[in-house]
Amino acid sequence: MYSKFHKSINLIFVILLATLVVSLAGAVFSFGGRASSAYAAEGDSFEVVYPTANYFQSQTPTLVAANANYLLVLDVPENRLYVRDKDLSTFFYDISSILTSADAGGDAPAQKPVGGIYAVGSHAFIAVGIAPEFEIYSLDLSSGDAQAVQKEIASPNHIDCFASDGEKLYAKNAAGYVTSYDENAQIVKQDIYNYEVTPGQASIAGDDGVIYLFTTDNKNTAKLYVYDSNSDSVLLKRDSRFVQSAYIGDVIYAQISPSEDIENHSKIICLDKQTGEELYTSNFMPESFCAYGDKLYSINNGSVTGYRFKLAADGEYALEPEETISMAGSDFKHLNFPADLLASKDALLIADKENMRLAAVDMSDASAPITPYPLDGSPVRLTASEDRIYVLFENYGVSVFDVSDGALTAAGTFNAPQDGDPIQIVDMLCFDGDLYAISSDALYMFIANTFMHVADLTGAKRLVTAKNGASMYVLTENEIIMMGDNGSRLPSKLLGDFADATDIAADFAGNLFVLYENKVIGYKNRVRSLEQLFEIELTSAYCKATATSCALLGDSLYFGARECFVGKLGVDAVDSDGYTPPALPIPDDDTQYHFAKLNDGANSYFIPAADGRADRMISANSDVLLILDSFGSPEEGLSYAMDGDALYLVPDEDLEVVTPTSLENKAYLAKEDGTAYTIPYFDQARAEILEGARGIRAISDCAGYDNNAWLIVSYKGKTYFVEHSMLEEDLSPPPPDDPDDPQNEVKAVFGRAKAGRVGGTVNIYSDSAESEVLASIVDGKKVEILQTLDDYYQVKYGEVVGFMRASEVKIGGLTTVQIVAIVVSAAVLVAGTGIFISIYSIKKKKDAEEK
Repeated sequence: MYSKFHKSINLIFVILLATLVVSLAGAVFSFGGRASSAYAAEGDSFEVVYPTANYFQSQTPTLVAANANYLLVLDVPENRLYVRDKDLSTFFYDISSILTSADAGGDAPAQKPVGGIYAVGSHAFIAVGIAPEFEIYSLDLSSGDAQAVQKEIASPNHIDCFASDGEKLYAKNAAGYVTSYDENAQIVKQDIYNYEVTPGQASIAGDDGVIYLFTTDNKNTAKLYVYDSNSDSVLLKRDSRFVQSAYIGDVIYAQISPSEDIENHSKIICLDKQTGEELYTSNFMPESFCAYGDKLYSINNGSVTGYRFKLAADGEYALEPEETISMAGSDFKHLNFPADLLASKDALLIADKENMRLAAVDMSDASAPITPYPLDGSPVRLTASEDRIYVLFENYGVSVFDVSDGALTAAGTFNAPQDGDPIQIVDMLCFDGDLYAISSDALYMFIANTFMHVADLTGAKRLVTAKNGASMYVLTENEIIMMGDNGSRLPSKLLGDFADATDIAADFAGNLFVLYENKVIGYKNRVRSLEQLFEIELTSAYCKATATSCALLGDSLYFGARECFVGKLGVDAVDSDGYTPPALPIPDDDTQYHFAKLNDGANSYFIPAADGRADRMISANSDVLLILDSFGSPEEGLSYAMDGDALYLVPDEDLEVVTPTSLENKAYLAKEDGTAYTIPYFDQARAEILEGARGIRAISDCAGYDNNAWLIVSYKGKTYFVEHSMLEEDLSPPPPDDPDDPQNEVKAVFGRAKAGRVGGTVNIYSDSAESEVLASIVDGKKVEILQTLDDYYQVKYGEVVGFMRASEVKIGGLTTVQIVAIVVSAAVLVAGTGIFISIYSIKKKKDAEEK
């Protein structure tokens, strides 16, 4: 299912991208510290992956300033100064300490007025207060942890306005005196004055010591004076417009003052620097603006727009819009409330809610523009099948888009309000080829062009599955549950308070990640429960995050935020490439077992042991299982079980023992070559039986396991599972005293290596003098006892025959008399009475010493 999803998202992105005809200029725009282009500083828990261009996390930009190295945006309500540097990194400073003061009338701090912000060299200057009682604060923009420092700006007396040319700060008073300062607030030139340019209230601009004043004469006529303080000469004086603020770049950029009683007041005019001639009048009226070189930045409707002043193709000058710098936007570089995400290797498909569109983002080039697809409503949830995309809208209607023919085609709507009372869907999921949906109180399946009720729920919020998962996870207000495709509810994975959770994601291993507005909690999947692994707060030195939705890609969690970006944080998620199935235990000759089947009414599930994924469920059935006792290390309450030729994990409480039918030691012979298994289908514990072999005696059937394909038999002194099909009844079995009858064969004696610690090793020597070590074997390994010699046993291990210390061999379950009797009979047969007496004497002496 997940591979289909990948294919779908890749296809939709290619389709949408191919239709994009708008190309926006701009370099890769990344975020973060001054020395890094990543939008995540050391210590941040997440990084922003989109938008990585022209993004300021400011909802209420108030003032803007710029020079050759920095663009500054002041957000007074948020008490933040946002900065973009020449490397196109963005960051912000919290300046609440200088913009707020204690309010004597209440607990809330009072907001101080701001007279202006100015970019000067590598510093930002902020004028706080009202003329002529300004306080000037400076921030060193080259330092990530800089604090605003108040500066002494005493000259001239009674300052009424400031200006900047990007390298110097200019301060002017009503008497016409001007003082210039460098970026360290040191005076460059003090009390610049010329009697021809001394009118009272004036807007000032500076350019490398050249002072531009927009003022009025004694007849209240608007004037422009240009004074070169370096040569003490007036360069220009002429009639002009009433101007409230101005900047000097390639031209004079000036905003017409409201005092000029014309319709176009507050628009921008561009004037020739030498003649003062008007070259261009804008069609927009910025709330605030600044300019540097050929760039002008204006604030309008909660965003900053960058313009470039240029000579247009028709020979006329123009300010052409070039970039929008904002948190939210409807252009091809911004989002406005990413409500849901679908992630693939090459793309993100985003439900861009407030822009009422799908937004496809090229993950290989985050500076590329969005590929949009407009919708008729506000999308809130997305899901995808192999050839379709389903979009859930805010009004609960669902639209489906077909991509099977290589184009994005609207294929219909359903659950729409106009069709009656819609189901109040909160999430959808394409699962195992079908579309499912949940409301807060039910699970539905889309059948025959309508949603059919499948199961009841309580407080359901989100619906998800893992890659190739065999079950669905439902996030509710107080638990996470698993459900099968038929709506069967399986045991709760986790109880808890999830009322504030916003989304959930499942990785390939079935580990779950629960998203909240301000954090992510990761859980290890423990088959029938969840174990919390971590809790990560969504923290960043440079932006706020209020998470809305999430999706996994690789080992990272991507999330949409109300602040109109997509973030990413590492959660060590497991994808299909990085998943390592658990090591399977291997049965041996000593593995114990019994048979069982499900209790009446049990609602159970099996986990394929070879896969190990806790959500990879196989529906329980009524077949008899072969339960392997004390085998491997399953989670408490689970056991390994064989169902046919597959090994599963099953819950113990849902099983009841089934007793096989005993058989009357019926004799069989092999009618063909075959295999006898200690545990069926496991080659590690097997014996080959050749056609015609006799001495196979039935012990019991297998209680119906594997459709009664097996008999449990005794052969050559061992118990095996043998398939019925390879046996036939032996009508003339050997008599009891027949030496070829395995019943009369000498039985071997076995022991196990006994080291001083678990996992330790013991040696097999060439002789009892320990002259040479023939092999070292691990604690618990089985050896065949050939004979006892004083403090040693002669043993056989594989093809190695040698001696082991008696203290390092445990012969489990047999008494000394039994051991002696077996060894005696073996010795008599092999070596005769003399050797038997010798061995018996040694053994007797050793037993006495032990007693």
